Amino acid sequence: MSEKKKLTFMQLFWGNEKDIPVTAASLIKEADRLENFGYKVQLIFTDNGSEDYSRKLLIKLVKNRKNVVLIFNDENLGNCVARNQAIGAATGEYLLMVDGDIAIHTGMDWLVRYLEGCPECYCMGFNSYECKNDIKLANKPMPADPIVVTVNYKLKTIQHVALTQYGMFPAWLFKEAGLKFDEQAPYREPGWGWEDNDLFWGMDKLGHGEV
Repeated sequence: MSEKKKLTFMQLFWGNEKDIPVTAASLIKEADRLENFGYKVQLIFTDNGSEDYSRKLLIKLVKNRKNVVLIFNDENLGNCVARNQAIGAATGEYLLMVDGDIAIHTGMDWLVRYLEGCPECYCMGFNSYECKNDIKLANKPMPADPIVVTVNYKLKTIQHVALTQYGMFPAWLFKEAGLKFDEQAPYREPGWGWEDNDLFWGMDKLGHGEV
């Protein structure tokens, strides 16, 4: 039996007080499930300057848990800065990025197995067009229309916007190949968006094919 991989689940929050009891809890639940199957899962929760009770809720959720990193920014530094912070703290061989308003159901090990069996694939993610109480739900363990970035970073589908919202990447892409999110304006601005496009521009700058 092959050795199980080390994974890092990274979730980014900004004013997600109402979502956290469902969304952050869903990552914790999936981490527990995978650890029962031999995976080692690191959790990184980043709060990007929330002014609500998001931080208190996160602290309460991870109390007495091991292998958890909490990153609390005093102000909203923009998604790109916050995601680079989490990547810098990540120790897993595969990195799952999830937005704070998205709850995952199960099947993250399926993403790992897919990437392991597809060396030319650099990202795998779910579609999550279904919503439940205004919370996006990534709930299809084997999606009919997976989001996959292949060799030379060419997309198999056009739904690349979801990659940083609920996509899994091999860590070497950031740790060794040098890919990172651009922290200059407008990417350092508060709010959501832009970083998905920036990710592909960054790939292009590294000479890895079409955006």
